[in-house]
Amino acid sequence: MKIVEQTPTKIRLKANNLGLPLFLTLFGLPFFLVGLAVSLFLGKLTQLKCNRLEPTQVACQLVSSGILNTRTTEIPVGALQGAEIETSRDSDGDATYRVALITRQGRLPLTDSYSAGLGTNHQQNVNQINAFLSRADQENLVIQQDDRWLAFIFGGIFMLVGGGVTAGGLLAQFLSACIIDKTAGQLYLERKNSFRTKRKEYPLHEIQAVEAVEGRDSDGDPTYATYLILRSGEKIPLKLTGARNDHFALADAINQFLARPR
Repeated sequence: MKIVEQTPTKIRLKANNLGLPLFLTLFGLPFFLVGLAVSLFLGKLTQLKCNRLEPTQVACQLVSSGILNTRTTEIPVGALQGAEIETSRDSDGDATYRVALITRQGRLPLTDSYSAGLGTNHQQNVNQINAFLSRADQENLVIQQDDRWLAFIFGGIFMLVGGGVTAGGLLAQFLSACIIDKTAGQLYLERKNSFRTKRKEYPLHEIQAVEAVEGRDSDGDPTYATYLILRSGEKIPLKLTGARNDHFALADAINQFLARPR
Protein backbone atom coordinates (compact mmCIF):
# COMPACT_ATOMS: atom_id res chain seq x y z
CA MET A 1 0.00 0.00 0.00
CA LYS A 2 1.06 3.60 -0.35
CA ILE A 3 -0.09 6.92 1.06
CA VAL A 4 -2.27 8.69 -1.51
CA GLU A 5 -3.67 11.41 0.76
CA GLN A 6 -2.40 12.96 3.97
CA THR A 7 -3.79 15.93 5.88
CA PRO A 8 -3.48 16.91 9.55
CA THR A 9 -6.66 14.91 10.27
CA LYS A 10 -6.71 12.13 7.71
CA ILE A 11 -4.36 9.69 6.09
CA ARG A 12 -5.44 7.41 3.25
CA LEU A 13 -3.54 4.41 1.98
CA LYS A 14 -4.38 2.61 -1.22
CA ALA A 15 -3.30 -0.88 -2.28
CA ASN A 16 -0.82 -1.10 -5.10
CA ASN A 17 -1.10 -4.88 -5.55
CA LEU A 18 -4.63 -5.23 -6.90
CA GLY A 19 -3.15 -6.78 -10.02
CA LEU A 20 -3.08 -10.09 -8.11
CA PRO A 21 -6.82 -10.80 -8.52
CA LEU A 22 -6.52 -10.07 -12.23
CA PHE A 23 -3.46 -12.31 -12.49
CA LEU A 24 -5.26 -15.19 -10.74
CA THR A 25 -8.28 -14.78 -13.00
CA LEU A 26 -6.25 -14.67 -16.20
CA PHE A 27 -4.07 -17.56 -15.03
CA GLY A 28 -6.94 -19.86 -14.08
CA LEU A 29 -9.41 -19.08 -16.88
CA PRO A 30 -7.41 -20.77 -19.71
CA PHE A 31 -7.15 -23.98 -17.65
CA PHE A 32 -10.91 -23.96 -17.08
CA LEU A 33 -11.64 -23.33 -20.78
CA VAL A 34 -9.26 -26.09 -21.89
CA GLY A 35 -10.95 -28.54 -19.52
CA LEU A 36 -14.39 -27.48 -20.76
CA ALA A 37 -13.32 -27.87 -24.40
CA VAL A 38 -11.87 -31.33 -23.74
CA SER A 39 -15.09 -32.45 -22.03
CA LEU A 40 -17.33 -31.02 -24.75
CA PHE A 41 -15.42 -31.89 -27.90
CA LEU A 42 -13.29 -34.94 -27.07
CA GLY A 43 -15.65 -36.78 -24.74
CA LYS A 44 -17.44 -38.89 -27.35
CA LEU A 45 -18.92 -42.33 -27.83
CA THR A 46 -18.10 -43.63 -31.31
CA GLN A 47 -19.86 -46.59 -32.90
CA LEU A 48 -19.24 -48.25 -36.25
CA LYS A 49 -22.25 -50.33 -37.32
CA CYS A 50 -22.03 -52.50 -40.41
CA ASN A 51 -24.59 -54.79 -42.06
CA ARG A 52 -23.89 -57.34 -44.79
CA LEU A 53 -26.47 -57.03 -47.54
CA GLU A 54 -24.83 -59.59 -49.81
CA PRO A 55 -21.74 -61.76 -49.35
CA THR A 56 -19.55 -59.03 -50.85
CA GLN A 57 -21.74 -55.99 -50.15
CA VAL A 58 -21.42 -54.19 -46.81
CA ALA A 59 -23.11 -50.95 -45.70
CA CYS A 60 -21.80 -49.09 -42.66
CA GLN A 61 -22.68 -46.15 -40.47
CA LEU A 62 -20.25 -44.25 -38.23
CA VAL A 63 -21.97 -42.47 -35.32
CA SER A 64 -20.11 -40.10 -32.97
CA SER A 65 -22.11 -38.87 -29.95
CA GLY A 66 -20.97 -36.11 -27.61
CA ILE A 67 -22.50 -33.67 -25.16
CA LEU A 68 -23.20 -31.06 -27.81
CA ASN A 69 -24.28 -33.12 -30.80
CA THR A 70 -24.39 -36.42 -32.63
CA ARG A 71 -22.67 -36.81 -35.99
CA THR A 72 -23.59 -39.61 -38.37
CA THR A 73 -21.49 -40.55 -41.39
CA GLU A 74 -22.92 -42.98 -43.93
CA ILE A 75 -20.43 -45.27 -45.65
CA PRO A 76 -22.00 -46.39 -48.94
CA VAL A 77 -22.46 -50.04 -49.86
CA GLY A 78 -19.17 -51.56 -50.91
CA ALA A 79 -17.13 -48.47 -49.98
CA LEU A 80 -15.42 -49.88 -46.87
CA GLN A 81 -12.24 -51.73 -47.84
CA GLY A 82 -10.44 -52.19 -44.53
CA ALA A 83 -8.94 -50.54 -41.47
CA GLU A 84 -5.49 -49.78 -40.13
CA ILE A 85 -3.79 -47.88 -37.31
CA GLU A 86 -2.68 -44.30 -37.95
CA THR A 87 0.29 -42.87 -36.05
CA SER A 88 0.96 -39.22 -35.25
CA ARG A 89 4.20 -37.91 -33.76
CA ASP A 90 4.79 -34.61 -31.99
CA SER A 91 7.91 -32.46 -32.12
CA ASP A 92 9.56 -34.66 -29.46
CA GLY A 93 8.90 -37.83 -31.42
CA ASP A 94 6.23 -39.15 -29.03
CA ALA A 95 3.58 -41.17 -30.84
CA THR A 96 -0.20 -41.28 -30.51
CA TYR A 97 -2.59 -43.56 -32.37
CA ARG A 98 -6.08 -43.95 -33.78
CA VAL A 99 -7.96 -46.29 -36.11
CA ALA A 100 -8.59 -45.18 -39.68
CA LEU A 101 -11.18 -46.73 -42.01
CA ILE A 102 -10.04 -47.19 -45.60
CA THR A 103 -12.85 -46.45 -48.05
CA ARG A 104 -13.12 -45.93 -51.79
CA GLN A 105 -13.55 -42.21 -51.10
CA GLY A 106 -10.43 -41.99 -48.90
CA ARG A 107 -9.43 -42.48 -45.29
CA LEU A 108 -12.02 -41.93 -42.58
CA PRO A 109 -10.80 -41.77 -38.94
CA LEU A 110 -12.82 -43.80 -36.52
CA THR A 111 -12.32 -41.03 -33.92
CA ASP A 112 -11.25 -37.40 -34.25
CA SER A 113 -8.61 -37.67 -31.54
CA TYR A 114 -5.46 -39.72 -31.18
CA SER A 115 -4.65 -41.52 -27.93
CA ALA A 116 -1.33 -42.31 -26.32
CA GLY A 117 -0.24 -45.92 -26.20
CA LEU A 118 -0.83 -48.36 -29.02
CA GLY A 119 -2.78 -50.60 -26.68
CA THR A 120 -4.91 -53.62 -27.57
CA ASN A 121 -8.16 -51.81 -28.40
CA HIS A 122 -6.82 -50.16 -31.54
CA GLN A 123 -5.41 -53.40 -32.92
CA GLN A 124 -8.46 -55.37 -31.81
CA ASN A 125 -10.79 -52.97 -33.62
CA VAL A 126 -8.68 -53.13 -36.78
CA ASN A 127 -8.65 -56.94 -36.66
CA GLN A 128 -12.42 -57.15 -36.15
CA ILE A 129 -13.15 -54.80 -39.06
CA ASN A 130 -10.80 -56.57 -41.46
CA ALA A 131 -12.07 -60.00 -40.35
CA PHE A 132 -15.68 -58.93 -40.92
CA LEU A 133 -14.90 -57.77 -44.45
CA SER A 134 -13.18 -61.04 -45.30
CA ARG A 135 -15.85 -63.34 -43.82
CA ALA A 136 -18.97 -63.64 -45.90
CA ASP A 137 -20.85 -65.52 -43.14
CA GLN A 138 -20.79 -62.67 -40.58
CA GLU A 139 -23.90 -60.54 -41.01
CA ASN A 140 -23.30 -57.67 -38.56
CA LEU A 141 -20.46 -55.80 -36.91
CA VAL A 142 -20.52 -53.24 -34.12
CA ILE A 143 -17.32 -51.52 -33.04
CA GLN A 144 -17.50 -49.14 -30.10
CA GLN A 145 -14.91 -46.75 -28.66
CA ASP A 146 -15.88 -44.76 -25.59
CA ASP A 147 -13.58 -41.80 -24.90
CA ARG A 148 -16.00 -40.03 -22.58
CA TRP A 149 -14.65 -41.20 -19.22
CA LEU A 150 -11.06 -40.23 -20.04
CA ALA A 151 -12.08 -36.86 -21.48
CA PHE A 152 -14.35 -36.12 -18.52
CA ILE A 153 -11.66 -37.01 -15.96
CA PHE A 154 -8.93 -35.09 -17.77
CA GLY A 155 -11.22 -32.14 -18.52
CA GLY A 156 -12.68 -32.21 -15.03
CA ILE A 157 -9.25 -31.89 -13.43
CA PHE A 158 -8.44 -28.87 -15.57
CA MET A 159 -11.84 -27.32 -14.90
CA LEU A 160 -11.50 -27.90 -11.15
CA VAL A 161 -8.03 -26.38 -10.94
CA GLY A 162 -8.72 -23.54 -13.34
CA GLY A 163 -12.13 -22.83 -11.86
CA GLY A 164 -10.71 -22.76 -8.34
CA VAL A 165 -7.94 -20.32 -9.26
CA THR A 166 -10.35 -18.15 -11.25
CA ALA A 167 -12.89 -18.13 -8.43
CA GLY A 168 -10.11 -17.21 -6.02
CA GLY A 169 -9.20 -14.23 -8.17
CA LEU A 170 -12.82 -13.12 -8.56
CA LEU A 171 -14.15 -13.77 -5.05
CA ALA A 172 -11.25 -13.44 -2.62
CA GLN A 173 -11.33 -10.27 -0.56
CA PHE A 174 -8.19 -8.12 -0.78
CA LEU A 175 -7.36 -5.14 1.38
CA SER A 176 -7.75 -2.24 -1.04
CA ALA A 177 -7.69 0.86 1.18
CA CYS A 178 -6.91 1.95 4.73
CA ILE A 179 -8.22 5.28 6.05
CA ILE A 180 -7.30 6.76 9.41
CA ASP A 181 -9.64 9.65 10.18
CA LYS A 182 -8.93 11.67 13.34
CA THR A 183 -12.05 13.81 12.89
CA ALA A 184 -14.34 10.78 12.85
CA GLY A 185 -12.15 8.94 15.33
CA GLN A 186 -12.28 5.86 13.10
CA LEU A 187 -10.05 3.47 11.23
CA TYR A 188 -11.64 2.25 8.00
CA LEU A 189 -10.45 -0.87 6.21
CA GLU A 190 -11.85 -1.50 2.75
CA ARG A 191 -11.68 -4.97 1.28
CA LYS A 192 -12.89 -5.71 -2.22
CA ASN A 193 -13.18 -8.37 -4.85
CA SER A 194 -14.36 -8.19 -8.44
CA PHE A 195 -17.98 -7.72 -7.40
CA ARG A 196 -18.20 -5.68 -4.22
CA THR A 197 -16.37 -3.66 -1.60
CA LYS A 198 -16.73 -4.17 2.16
CA ARG A 199 -15.78 -1.54 4.74
CA LYS A 200 -14.98 -2.39 8.35
CA GLU A 201 -14.66 0.27 11.04
CA TYR A 202 -12.56 0.33 14.20
CA PRO A 203 -12.36 3.02 16.87
CA LEU A 204 -9.13 4.92 16.38
CA HIS A 205 -7.92 4.05 19.88
CA GLU A 206 -7.86 0.39 18.80
CA ILE A 207 -4.70 1.07 16.78
CA GLN A 208 -1.70 0.15 18.89
CA ALA A 209 1.05 0.79 16.33
CA VAL A 210 2.25 0.27 12.81
CA GLU A 211 5.30 -1.94 12.59
CA ALA A 212 7.76 -2.79 9.82
CA VAL A 213 9.26 -6.26 10.21
CA GLU A 214 12.33 -7.75 8.60
CA GLY A 215 12.53 -11.49 8.01
CA ARG A 216 14.22 -14.11 5.83
CA ASP A 217 12.87 -16.36 3.11
CA SER A 218 13.84 -19.99 2.51
CA ASP A 219 16.94 -18.89 0.58
CA GLY A 220 18.08 -16.59 3.37
CA ASP A 221 17.26 -13.41 1.46
CA PRO A 222 15.74 -10.55 3.47
CA THR A 223 12.00 -9.96 3.32
CA TYR A 224 9.97 -7.07 4.68
CA ALA A 225 6.38 -6.66 5.80
CA THR A 226 4.41 -3.84 7.38
CA TYR A 227 1.59 -4.51 9.83
CA LEU A 228 -1.15 -2.44 11.37
CA ILE A 229 -1.34 -3.82 14.93
CA LEU A 230 -4.57 -3.52 16.89
CA ARG A 231 -4.89 -3.70 20.65
CA SER A 232 -6.89 -6.91 20.25
CA GLY A 233 -3.72 -8.53 18.93
CA GLU A 234 -4.93 -8.63 15.32
CA LYS A 235 -2.16 -7.89 12.83
CA ILE A 236 -3.38 -6.48 9.52
CA PRO A 237 -0.76 -6.68 6.75
CA LEU A 238 -0.42 -3.49 4.75
CA LYS A 239 0.66 -5.04 1.46
CA LEU A 240 3.59 -3.03 0.23
CA THR A 241 5.99 -3.81 -2.59
CA GLY A 242 9.29 -2.05 -2.15
CA ALA A 243 12.66 -1.98 -0.47
CA ARG A 244 13.39 -1.91 3.26
CA ASN A 245 13.29 1.87 3.41
CA ASP A 246 9.80 1.95 1.90
CA HIS A 247 8.40 -0.27 4.65
CA PHE A 248 10.03 1.60 7.51
CA ALA A 249 9.15 4.98 5.98
CA LEU A 250 5.48 3.99 5.76
CA ALA A 251 5.45 2.75 9.36
CA ASP A 252 7.15 5.95 10.56
CA ALA A 253 4.74 8.18 8.64
CA ILE A 254 1.64 6.53 10.12
CA ASN A 255 3.05 6.38 13.64
CA GLN A 256 4.00 10.06 13.49
CA PHE A 257 0.51 10.87 12.21
CA LEU A 258 -0.91 9.00 15.21
CA ALA A 259 1.71 10.67 17.44
CA ARG A 260 2.93 7.26 18.60
CA PRO A 261 6.46 5.88 18.51
CA ARG A 262 7.22 3.08 16.11
